[in-house]
Amino acid sequence: MVLAIAITITYLPVFNAGFVNWDDEDYVLNNSDIQSLTNFNELLTKPVQGNYHPLTMYSLAINFAISGKNPFSYHAFNLILHVINSILVFFFIIRLGSFSVWIAFAIALLFGIHPLHVESVAWVSERKDVLYSLFFLLGLIFYLIYLEKRKWAFLLPVLIFFILSLLSKPAAVIFPLVLLSIDFYKNRINQLGSYIEKLPFLLLSVLMGLLSMQGQKSAGATLFAESFSFIERLLIACYGIMMYAVKTVFPIGLCAFYPFPEPSSTFPTVYYIAPFFCLILLLLMVRTFRSNRIIAFAIIFYLLNLLLVIQLIPVGNAVIADRYAYLPILGLFILIGHFSTKYFFDAKGKVNIILVTGFAVIAIVLMKLSYTQAATWKNGEALWDQAIKVAPGSRAYVNRGLLYKRAGNSEKAFECYSKAIALGNREPDAWVNRGNIYFANRDYANAIKDYNQCISLSKINVKAYENRGAAFASTGEPEKALADFNTALSLDSNSHSAYANRAMLRMSKGDYEAAINDFSSYLRIKNEPNPDIWSFMGEANFRLGRFEEALNCYDEALKLKQTGLYYLNRSMILFQLNRKEESVIDAVKALENGHNINPEYLKSLGINPADYVKGK
Repeated sequence: MVLAIAITITYLPVFNAGFVNWDDEDYVLNNSDIQSLTNFNELLTKPVQGNYHPLTMYSLAINFAISGKNPFSYHAFNLILHVINSILVFFFIIRLGSFSVWIAFAIALLFGIHPLHVESVAWVSERKDVLYSLFFLLGLIFYLIYLEKRKWAFLLPVLIFFILSLLSKPAAVIFPLVLLSIDFYKNRINQLGSYIEKLPFLLLSVLMGLLSMQGQKSAGATLFAESFSFIERLLIACYGIMMYAVKTVFPIGLCAFYPFPEPSSTFPTVYYIAPFFCLILLLLMVRTFRSNRIIAFAIIFYLLNLLLVIQLIPVGNAVIADRYAYLPILGLFILIGHFSTKYFFDAKGKVNIILVTGFAVIAIVLMKLSYTQAATWKNGEALWDQAIKVAPGSRAYVNRGLLYKRAGNSEKAFECYSKAIALGNREPDAWVNRGNIYFANRDYANAIKDYNQCISLSKINVKAYENRGAAFASTGEPEKALADFNTALSLDSNSHSAYANRAMLRMSKGDYEAAINDFSSYLRIKNEPNPDIWSFMGEANFRLGRFEEALNCYDEALKLKQTGLYYLNRSMILFQLNRKEESVIDAVKALENGHNINPEYLKSLGINPADYVKGK
């Protein structure tokens, strides 16, 4: 109860937090798949941003069923899961068998209130972190029970929790190796059975690992990290191992995004110090491998859970991330707990008041730091302003620019995109977004230059091809425009805007049949009413002499929006169908809506335009 209350107080700001413009749109706000709990096929099979985590997506669907796009329930769920995880940490530490109840409580409290965990809890899209960790920790606890009972029946829950963890976040693939680290700690590493029982776990890990790598590559998530040499990635890996430890001890200067150093440049000095830190850590692990297994186990636990996120396997465009530390720093807390144990009681066997008081002060400081950090997740503006202040990087400027653009401040948005570009030219979104501002200002030449730069960095950026195609169409280069629209659709067959742009291009070339097909694809994919698309499709059918189909299209358009143009066009179709009385009615409505009509057409209908004024 004390643990839950302390954590809840620490995270009070999340109850006033909203969604942020960082993944939340793809995961929740613009994700139609989560809007029904019966969308089993989509929720269970469709990756999001290259990640396959169906259980996470179904949990978000439950939130949507509860509160729709109101963020309260999403944040509440994340916090509840984090509280449960902290309690599970307590039981895991107790099960390890090397710590008192008080030390286990202290470790669990550190886990619950540490500022490095704020990102995983306060960010709606990081539901996957707290959810996969829930099942991961349950699996570890039941594995320790299995080792105590020595009955195979207790291994089944371990496998089930492992599968649930995998389905929540692919990072769980490391689970079998963590089980082996527990075997080492329990001195059963030399037993053949300890390896045989891990085979199903390893098989599932390999399958999920391959699936995840393919998904990440297809989403372009490995492009930036792959630009570094292997030696540079080793330096980056050592830097990550060191910095997560440093930020565990000194959790200050935290933010949402920590940029990579520039490729092919001299790294900051701290990157060259990091290998020495790693060497010391490895030496400590080797030295305690037999004499003090809990120390070696804690280090192994820390390193294993970091293995996938230190950029040896390139993924993402951040050198480190607070969320990556969620489970790994438990290993460091175990180290702290171990070294604190012998000082917890004084020479008379009583609790060391000085140590307890010191820990209480540290806990209060950590709670205050976490409370402040949680407040930065109130909205996107607060999040990215803080990131720019702490660790100015291209991604932070791009995301802040997006918010300026949505607020109608194109000048500030342009400034942010330009700053992102100036920081290293490595952010594709900075180029495409600045190109969009050039495009909106009809500066098509500079727009095309920026789109070219974006495509040179990311040949799978659908928006860059779509928008460059639109720019080419605007500069009278239809063949280049068509090629770009075709490329965009080859990359994403559900790109509704590419279908719309290609349809308009085909309309301008008189290819009405193909245009109708593209308009139909747009309506199927977008799945929301668009009167203009119905109008254009009606015009294409009219030009092909398909008057009944054209009439149906304008009926749909007018259900959504009543304009003089739509009434006029439907009037002309009705005239072709020899339905003159209805044609007259629509022509009159067009006049009443202020639309100018060819006098010859009005004369053929027997209408005197002087008899009608706008709004009559």
